[in-house]
Amino acid sequence: MHWREELLAGRLLWVEQQHIILCLVVFTAVVFCLYIFRKPLLRISENYEEAITQGLKVIWWDFVFYALLGVAITLSVRVTGVVTVFSFLIIPATISALFTAHWGLRMIIAWAATTVASLGGLLFAYFFDFSIGPAVALFLGAVLVIAALFSKFRRINSPSVVK
Repeated sequence: MHWREELLAGRLLWVEQQHIILCLVVFTAVVFCLYIFRKPLLRISENYEEAITQGLKVIWWDFVFYALLGVAITLSVRVTGVVTVFSFLIIPATISALFTAHWGLRMIIAWAATTVASLGGLLFAYFFDFSIGPAVALFLGAVLVIAALFSKFRRINSPSVVK
């Protein structure tokens, strides 16, 4: 596989054990840090201007968040490729935002959409001898389109919507 193809599509089937262990350790540390810093990060995420007026060092917390995210993305791209990583970053959050503003429900919806798309992409790649990363990204996109259509038709048919 050429290095450009590997960068885009990843190398999920040829990941070495050392890299898996490194990812496990680093991702665990990132999740632990995000859990520890969740309160200020959530305050900034919910209302940026209010966090500033309350004296929160928003620039510092932005740096911490993006540094942690950058570490996770850098390691992930080596395994799954750019297309898959950014599909996982953007599409599940977008799907969940179509249906609710509640953080807990958003997480459940995002996890469900990710699971369905991942399984669909893996099965598609297996049965049609397709590259895994792009197949999963394709199915994430398909789930987004289905969710957007479902959300739109749900709002159209809702009795609270004035026609």
